[in-house]
Parts: sequence; C-alpha cells; structure tokens
Amino acid sequence: MFKKVFFVGVFAVLAGCDDAGNTPSNSQAVTDAKKSSTAVHFPGGGIDFKKNPIFDNSRKDETGVHIGSITFSFENSVNSVLKATAPLMLAQGYSESESKSDKCDPCMIYSKAGVDIAFAYNSGAREGAGNGSRLLIWWKDKM
Repeated sequence: MFKKVFFVGVFAVLAGCDDAGNTPSNSQAVTDAKKSSTAVHFPGGGIDFKKNPIFDNSRKDETGVHIGSITFSFENSVNSVLKATAPLMLAQGYSESESKSDKCDPCMIYSKAGVDIAFAYNSGAREGAGNGSRLLIWWKDKM
C-alpha cells in the first residue's frame, strides 16, 4: 500500500514550467546543502541546485508527518541532471534503484534508513516545455 501511495504522490505533482537552472556539481558536498537556503533537505541528506524550486508542494499528512514534494526545472538534459545528482546521493550513503513508469524517464529511488526518496526526471521537450528537463523529488519522513 505504501508503494502505491508513494508513486501516486510522485506522479501527481509533475507539472510544466519553463525555467533555467544549474545542476549540482560533484564537488558540492553534503555540508554545502546544510548551509544553503536553496538546498533540499531530506532524511539522511540533502542536495543543493543553487536555485529555488519552481514548485514546492511539501506538506504534512493527517498524522503530522512531513511529505516533501519539490520540482526543479533545468536547461540541461535529463541525462546531464541524472549524471550530476546520482553520485551526490550515492556519496551520502543512499542505495539506488530504478523504477519503471510512463510518468518519468528515468524514475530513480534512493533509499536509506527506511526512507525512500523518488527522483522523477522528465524531458522538457517531451512535455511541451521546450528543451531542458524537470526533476521532481518526493519523499515521506518516517513517523
């Protein structure tokens, strides 16, 4: 049931916007994410794109548990963003797996300490938003 709710939440928030931005470099450490106001913080880590998200639909569920739902837009291709984000997540001790869906390409799940963080990548061209890509990051904190 959790996985069903998890993926419904991930894909419910995907929306279009045409905004430019930078991908993180491998030199950005976890400590950078902790110091930055533009960083996304999730259980066990964080990531900083040095820009604000285009959407932040984060909220608390009915039990008060935080659900993160943040979307970024980039001028870079999906492949470029994936190549920049994956090493940062792995360096923080997350395991990586790919999930199949027609809602994102690719859909990566990063897991650590019982928390799954979904990175749903989409091409801007695929969704009528011009070149570039979008990334939705979705997670639910542990109770």
